[in-house]
Amino acid sequence: MIANSPKTTTMKPSTASAALLSALGSGTSAATVYTGDNFQGYPIISSLDVTDVPSNTVSRFWLSPAAGQGGLAYFLPIFVARGTEESLETGRKLSLSASIHGDELNPVAIVQNIFRQLNETVAAGEFNGTVIGLPTQNPQGNFFNQRNFFTSSSNGFFVDLNRNFPGRSIAEGGSLIQSYTSAIWNDVWGNTSNVDIAVDFRKWTRNDYLTNSY
Repeated sequence: MIANSPKTTTMKPSTASAALLSALGSGTSAATVYTGDNFQGYPIISSLDVTDVPSNTVSRFWLSPAAGQGGLAYFLPIFVARGTEESLETGRKLSLSASIHGDELNPVAIVQNIFRQLNETVAAGEFNGTVIGLPTQNPQGNFFNQRNFFTSSSNGFFVDLNRNFPGRSIAEGGSLIQSYTSAIWNDVWGNTSNVDIAVDFRKWTRNDYLTNSY
């Protein structure tokens, strides 16, 4: 495999993708919950339900799992491409996620490009399906071009988000890292109306060559 080529991974118990397999069996459901706030022009939500997202539209949201040091809020971008109204019954629901490790940058562009093309397709009113995009699951790692999530020493400095599912919310006593994985697990994938199939895009990095793992 070419060193810089993106790869997809089969869901396995120790990875972020395994969260989806367990979540799909949970039988939970809920409506999209809006906080009433906006960030960079898009609404902030605390949970997603694609059944009440507008059809024939690509919607964009922010999921805010927690606040870090000094009360600084963190945000996870979410795209939702909804097809026709009836496509919730006739089509499939796909989740595309990327960059659970902050130095896996190629997959971010893949998800962004897919949704760039979906803009026109969905607007035409003939798209039979739903696609959820989580292009940057580790924005802190992206910022530092670092594999792991950076936070305060009390939370572990650099921590692998991919090894922290299902996580725990801040209200449940979870750390900042755990709140991130909990938000993805419970508030996006955990609603069984949201996802039929999930693809987590990955990329070989220097660390992969050193450890022969991902």
